[in-house]
Amino acid sequence: MPQASKKLTCFMAVLNLSTLAVFVNAGWTPLWLLAAVVVCWLLLALLDVVYWKLWISELITDYRLRLKFVHVLGGVLLVWLGMWLGERALVALIVSMLLPCLLCALALRRNPSMGVFGLAFLGVDRGGKPLEAPTYAFSGMLLAYLISPYREALYASILVLSLGDGAAALVGRRLGRHFIPFNSPKSVEGSVACFALAFLGASLVIDPLLALGSALVGALVEALPIPPDDNLNIPVAVSLFLWLSNLFC
Repeated sequence: MPQASKKLTCFMAVLNLSTLAVFVNAGWTPLWLLAAVVVCWLLLALLDVVYWKLWISELITDYRLRLKFVHVLGGVLLVWLGMWLGERALVALIVSMLLPCLLCALALRRNPSMGVFGLAFLGVDRGGKPLEAPTYAFSGMLLAYLISPYREALYASILVLSLGDGAAALVGRRLGRHFIPFNSPKSVEGSVACFALAFLGASLVIDPLLALGSALVGALVEALPIPPDDNLNIPVAVSLFLWLSNLFC
């Protein structure tokens, strides 16, 4: 990893931990969660040292699929932490991740060369848009928290995003044969996988009928060419759907 990227990674770690420390002091999240995040940052650094990127590249050869794989696992982990610790601790964790992304995006555009930390955890795009995906994702989750009428709606929004969008990419790239006319990079097979996995995930935290509607909304938003980004659009759309459902039902 280049020296500049190491400095940037250290800066992001310090900022992330400092933000979490503020929430710990305010009583929003437990001290042990801060300690766990410290361990995760150290582990990520160690994985770079032992060339973990070479190991994962043998398992998943497509660079973008590697990012989606982490995308899925990250969303499930966030929901698990939220259900265990409560939505306030979850929001504290989301904010602590969003702030470094926002502040470092400009710097990373000038130096997008990162190690495993950047490729797997932050989702740095070799196409020249570093931190765009996680910035949109964390922003969408935060907006979903502000919109959603109850905490399960936040969890459902995250699961529809992580499982649905992840499944669309993983299945679409491998099995996609019938492309959507109005959005040719997307495929029917990917959209079906998005709907199925989104429904499965959402049904774990909300009523099955609401999960069905949330999955349908998520799959439609994922398939449509709506700016700015699916990572922002999906959780916002799902939370709006659940808010309206709670309002009129």
